[in-house]
Amino acid sequence: MSKFRMLMVLCVLALSIYSFSATANGSGPNEKTGFIYKVKVDVVEHLMERALVKFANNSVYYSPRRREVVFMDQVDNNWLSQNNLNNKHNGPSFEILDAAQTNSLLEGLCRQMEFNTDNEIVNFQKPSKTAKTLSMMGNMGANAIGKNKLSFDFPNKKLRRVKAEADEYYEINVDFIFGGEKDSYIVMNKQKGEPYIKFRAKVSIIASDKKGNLLWEKENETIDFASAFNEEDIMESEKGEFFKVRRAPRMFHSYNQQAIGDYLSLSKIELERCTIMALAAAFGDN
Repeated sequence: MSKFRMLMVLCVLALSIYSFSATANGSGPNEKTGFIYKVKVDVVEHLMERALVKFANNSVYYSPRRREVVFMDQVDNNWLSQNNLNNKHNGPSFEILDAAQTNSLLEGLCRQMEFNTDNEIVNFQKPSKTAKTLSMMGNMGANAIGKNKLSFDFPNKKLRRVKAEADEYYEINVDFIFGGEKDSYIVMNKQKGEPYIKFRAKVSIIASDKKGNLLWEKENETIDFASAFNEEDIMESEKGEFFKVRRAPRMFHSYNQQAIGDYLSLSKIELERCTIMALAAAFGDN
């Protein structure tokens, strides 16, 4: 065999090995990729679950005298220090996603973007400690207008500082809007009415290239979150402007089994599911 033919055989073999390796790793040379570099999920306070004071092991704290629960918005840092309750579970006044739960949500957003675009792979920006600190400061400002961030760990980077290479870069914004609530009431020592809350979500997706040029944009409002809740808890909304869902206690007192906590709200897990559904609805896939 001539040297030229031998060289050709080796080249073909090398290309075959590269092609197999690329296929095995899920990233070929012609694959389109997307990258989520900024996510913002704002939730009006009426929809968020008020956080309870907890011990370091994440169990609920009860006041020594009355055996009552204490909400985070009823105490300050001095009180927490005096009662040895300064721990990672006692922070914001409302329940928000932790780092692991945020990662789970971001993975869900990536899968939705892969399903609804022509990108084979979509990844997301990992948050830095600086970004998390700025996000926490931003949440303090948000309290003034009655909204809070669902997580301090969402990516929030300027596009020009993103190092990842991709064909499309995404900024995703979700805004949960409150539509009303009603608790049960007592008449003649009997509980009447069914507790419920109403809400909808507005979502926008901005796709750009690495230079910041707009590629496409989608905006949508949705009131369909049926898949996130039990069918028996979904109620008919009178005007059809909001999603209406029945509420019930999620936690009970460890001593007397009475309902505790803020159940006239959405749990953070429900908000996680609804965020992914809102994104899907923007593509008409809900």
